[in-house]
Amino acid sequence: LEQIKVMALETTRTIQNFKDILADRYGTSDFMWMSRDWKPVLAYPHLNNTNPQKIKVDVLNSPRVEHIIEELSKEQNMSKERLYKTVKEILDEIGYNRQLSVVRWLGVLLLKILKKTCNGLYINEASVHRVISSMGNNPVVFAPSHRSYADFVLMSYLCYHYKIEIPTIAAGMDFHSMWLMGHFLRDSCAFFMRRSFANDKLYWTTFSEYVQKLVTDGKAAIEFFIEGTRSRSAKSLSPKFGLLSMILVPFFTGRVPDIYHSSYQHKL
Repeated sequence: LEQIKVMALETTRTIQNFKDILADRYGTSDFMWMSRDWKPVLAYPHLNNTNPQKIKVDVLNSPRVEHIIEELSKEQNMSKERLYKTVKEILDEIGYNRQLSVVRWLGVLLLKILKKTCNGLYINEASVHRVISSMGNNPVVFAPSHRSYADFVLMSYLCYHYKIEIPTIAAGMDFHSMWLMGHFLRDSCAFFMRRSFANDKLYWTTFSEYVQKLVTDGKAAIEFFIEGTRSRSAKSLSPKFGLLSMILVPFFTGRVPDIYHSSYQHKL
């Protein structure tokens, strides 16, 4: 009986640690809330002026991409110009964009849906503030569990709510091909990856270099689902380590001092 009381007390304390961030949105203007002055905390600030287009240019001109183009040009008897054109097309397919106006309008739509369908949106504020306090000195990686299509949308809204820079989010090509959805996701900081590309040297090198540039030069956190796909059983799936291994390369090679990692076992 005593053990049951202790468990009940711990459960109560756990619930008390969570705040319903949707409660304050009732009776207020969703448009005004999403249009408020927004100066987010950057995960990894840089003195250099990094933007989505510059990251693509840096990848295109990187030594690794130049080396693989040189190698494939000899192996396949193909002109370097054609291979560079292919790399540009790959980067245009992959690359994220950041349009705050799109983020704001999608946030307005999301709030209206949430207020119609949910009783609350409960967040562990202590955990969020710990994440915020860790930002500024190292790249940050979010690796939430993927149990519904709402996961990455809610994560972005959480960041907007607490004035954290919207993370760059790894998304599958099935979203890329959806009418309008692909454009909206890209403008909301999503970058796209093919499901399988281990045997495509040019794509693999370009994509891995792009991800590493996001780690070393990006100012926002990187978000990806370590399971690789959405769970259909509401249970966590076995992790896939391909993208994680790419993200860790800059740390192992000394290009970043550390990487702060917040995975799905940390409750937000």
